[in-house]
Amino acid sequence: MNNRVILSDEAENVLKEIIDNEQASNYWESRFNNLSSRDDAILRGCFKELRESGMISVSWADNHPYIIQVLKDGYLYGEKKEQERCLSMSQFEDEVNELSVDMKKTNPMRI
Repeated sequence: MNNRVILSDEAENVLKEIIDNEQASNYWESRFNNLSSRDDAILRGCFKELRESGMISVSWADNHPYIIQVLKDGYLYGEKKEQERCLSMSQFEDEVNELSVDMKKTNPMRI
C-alpha cells in the first residue's frame, strides 16, 4: 500500500513558511491582513490541503490561523520527498544500466 502524500507546490511553500515562523507569535495574523481575496483563497486552500494531508493541525480565531501545530508528517515531508527522489533516481539508473547491458548482448560492438 502506498501512503505517499504529494503536496502542491503552494502548500509545500506554506508548510515551509509555517515551520520557519513557528516562534513568531503574530506572524499569521499579519500575513492574513491586507491579502487580496484571490491570495486569501489560495492561502486558506493551502492550509486546508496541509490539514487534510495530516501535515498540520490548525485552530482559527479572528479569521486567521491562531494555533498551528506541525505534525510528524509535516516535519518529515521534506526528508521523505528527498528519499523518494533519490530512490527514483537510483531505480532510473538501474534501468539505464540494464538497458545498456541488454544492448551490449544483442548488438556487441566490433573493433
